[in-house]
Amino acid sequence: MISLYLARHGETEENVRGILQGITPGHLTDKGKRQAAETGARLRGMHFDHVISSPLLRSRVTTEIILSQLGSVAEKQEYSLPEGQAYVVCPLLRERDWGSLTLRPYAEGKAFLNHLPADVETLAHGYRRAAVFVRFLLQRYDDPRGEVSVLAVGHGFIDRCILSVITGKDKSDIRRMENGEVRRIGIPSDWTGEQVSRLQQPSADEVSAN
Repeated sequence: MISLYLARHGETEENVRGILQGITPGHLTDKGKRQAAETGARLRGMHFDHVISSPLLRSRVTTEIILSQLGSVAEKQEYSLPEGQAYVVCPLLRERDWGSLTLRPYAEGKAFLNHLPADVETLAHGYRRAAVFVRFLLQRYDDPRGEVSVLAVGHGFIDRCILSVITGKDKSDIRRMENGEVRRIGIPSDWTGEQVSRLQQPSADEVSAN
C-alpha cells in the first residue's frame, strides 16, 4: 500500500491576479513561500520514502522549501537522482494546460467553460493522466513488505483528479485545495483503476485557481 500525501504549491503572483497560469512556471509570493514553510513545519518529523514534484517552478520551489523543513527523506539510490536533488520531477503532476486561455483571467475561462477551445486539456484527460500517475506510483514504489509513504507536490486541478480516480468521486465533489494544503490518501496495492471508467464523461467541469 502507498500512503500518498498530496500537496498544492504555495500562493503565486498569478493566483493573486486571478489568471489561469496553467503550465507556465508561476512565481511564489512571499505569502506562498511562508505557506510552503508552514507545510514543511507541519510535516516535520514525518518520514517520506519518496518525494515527487510537478516540473513547474511554483511546485518545485514549494517542494524545496518543504524539504528544507523535513528531517528524513530516503529516495532509493537506484533511481539515480541528480547530485543534491532529493526529489523526483514527474511531468504527470503538472497543472492543467489551458492552451490559448493561458494567462487569461478566470472569468474568461468560465465564459468558455461549455465550449472550451480545442487546445485546452479536458477534464476527462485530466482523469486519465491522474490514473497514469497512480499506476506509476504503484509500479515504481509499491512494496509488499509494508506501507510506503510518498509526498507529491502538485496543483489544484491534478491533485483533485488524483483524488477522484482513487476514490471514484467526481472532481466537482471533492473540496478545492488551498495553497499549501496537504491531504493524505491510501492507495491499495490492488488498485485497478476501474473507478476511472465512471469519470470519463464528467458531469461538470470548472475553472478554479491553479
